[in-house]
Amino acid sequence: MTDCWINIMGAHAVHGLHLHPLATISGTYYLRTPAGSPGLKFEDPRLDRFMASPPRRSGETWVTVPAKSG
Repeated sequence: MTDCWINIMGAHAVHGLHLHPLATISGTYYLRTPAGSPGLKFEDPRLDRFMASPPRRSGETWVTVPAKSG
């Protein structure tokens, strides 16, 4: 492992959409998740017009995994 970082976010903080283009492994660890915490949102970074983009159901552009501690 050659590069690590940590992001500590307070109440009502938001971490916007971003990519990890050279990462082999990326992860998120939730130390605490207060009630009502939003989940981790995954979105296909390919544009809709790319031929390699898989078919999507109407309105389905991302998947959200519920946040939970640990």
